[in-house]
Amino acid sequence: MPFEEAAPTRGVDLPIVVLGPLGGVEYWASDRRPLLLDCRLAVALHEIGPILRGHGVVRARFSGAYVLRTTRSGRPSRHARGLAIDVHDLATVDATFSVKQHFARNTPCAPDAPVLNRVACDLSSTQLFRELLTPDYDRDHHDHFHLAIADDPAPSGS
Repeated sequence: MPFEEAAPTRGVDLPIVVLGPLGGVEYWASDRRPLLLDCRLAVALHEIGPILRGHGVVRARFSGAYVLRTTRSGRPSRHARGLAIDVHDLATVDATFSVKQHFARNTPCAPDAPVLNRVACDLSSTQLFRELLTPDYDRDHHDHFHLAIADDPAPSGS
């Protein structure tokens, strides 16, 4: 996993900047910001690489990983801890799939579901993410997948 240790970052326990693909998938932002996040989220993204690649995904466009913000209740969000990422597009070698345009709302997990729905279903089945929010969740998530890991993962066997 190519990374470098990041400077101390407010709210992030183990800050890193990702320097290359995670699990074979390149993460990039339109504004060219680096992928700064907690090392534990980077490990989770690395672990889902085979699932994404199984759907032909080679690139993922994100808008936010570490972002210093609060939730509506006023508590720091998982983004403010470097434990969440918002993914807007997934690209294969032949096509780019936009969550806003290509995710079919209220569609159950099925082999004939659109590719982004199948990706969301497969990611959900890993149980790596405490929060896996799609456009089905609410209007705030109409154009992206929100993937967030728990602050402190439960120990094995729990």
